[in-house]
Amino acid sequence: MKHIYKGPDDALEVARFVCNAVNGWTENPTRMIPYFTPDGGWEFPFAPIEFGLFFKEVRGAEAMKRYFSSLVPYMENLDIGPVENWIIHTLKTPHTYVYEYTGTATIKGSGKLYEQNYISIVTLDGGKIKTYREHWDPYVALRDFGLARAVDGDAK
Repeated sequence: MKHIYKGPDDALEVARFVCNAVNGWTENPTRMIPYFTPDGGWEFPFAPIEFGLFFKEVRGAEAMKRYFSSLVPYMENLDIGPVENWIIHTLKTPHTYVYEYTGTATIKGSGKLYEQNYISIVTLDGGKIKTYREHWDPYVALRDFGLARAVDGDAK
C-alpha cells in the first residue's frame, strides 16, 4: 500500500514518501490523511495564530481536513519537490528525519508566487507519519496572504 512506508531506514527514501504525502494538498486537502497515523498531525511552532488563519497544531484526520481545507481559498499548486533538492540531516533518533526545502505555490486571486523555506522534522510510527513539525517564516506567509505589509522607508 502506498500510504505506508515499508522501505529501508533511509532518509532520502523517507523524503520521497513524505513529499508524495504532502504535494497536492492544495488541490485535495484530504489526500495526505492516509499517510498519517490516526492520532498523527502537523505542528507549526512559528505560526502567527493571532491572525486567525494559522494554527500551532492540528492532530487527527478531522482537524487536518478542517485546517488544510481552510487554506485552499488562499493558494494552489503547492510544490515541495523534488527531494533531490532537499537538504537532509541525519539523526541518531530512530524514525525521525529533518529536511530543509523550499516550497512554492500560487496565491489565489493575485496569481503571485508564494515561496517559502521550510525545516520539517518528521517522525514515522509503523510506516506512517506521526508528527510533521514544520518550521517556516511567518512574515512571508503574512505578507503574501495580504495579512501584513512592509513599512515604507529606510529601516536603519
